[in-house]
Amino acid sequence: MNRTLCIATSLSIIASSLGGCASPGVQAPYVGPQVFGYTLNQPLSGEELQAFKATGFGTLSGLRVFARDDTDGGVIEVYLDRQDRPGVIRKKSRPFASEEACQAEFGPLKDQLQNRIVLSNAATRAPNSEGRARNVGDRYASLSSDACQAGRGESAGSYAYGLDAKLERAEAPKAKRSLGDKFDDAYIGAWTTVFVIALLPLVLIGLAVDKATD
Repeated sequence: MNRTLCIATSLSIIASSLGGCASPGVQAPYVGPQVFGYTLNQPLSGEELQAFKATGFGTLSGLRVFARDDTDGGVIEVYLDRQDRPGVIRKKSRPFASEEACQAEFGPLKDQLQNRIVLSNAATRAPNSEGRARNVGDRYASLSSDACQAGRGESAGSYAYGLDAKLERAEAPKAKRSLGDKFDDAYIGAWTTVFVIALLPLVLIGLAVDKATD
């Protein structure tokens, strides 16, 4: 009995040791690319934060929106978390007199930022590079844009663009429901309806009896 207990205990210790060796280490914080002078997911310094003004807006995820004037007449916005780390860095361009002039700046700048984001994702092994699919929870940067659009109101007759660098997190793909699942749902729903209809007369009789005894 003692020998069996000793062997079991030894095997448990060995398995625990092997499990500890095989478990992954603590993942380093994600370091995003630098966009418009700021880095995704890296805290702004006190001096950088002083250059911004709180807009009073926020997101459902708790990010606070700050803005400052850009050096070329546009606006830079950062969406900060509680540690003053940007989750979104956005540029709204100055107004251009023509769509051609707007596109001349927008196109090259978009390509430059897209290349920078691709290189940053590759360096952090976040992208789907070399056929490697992203794991659930992987962080990566993405770029979205609003191409040169005509202004409205006071900006009518001018054109402006927008560029957003965002911090993303890979999520598990939603499971597709098969035809069989849909058939089962319809089957259960149909039987539920039949059951309710069957009980309805009993409920009505009960109400009538209860009313008669009052």
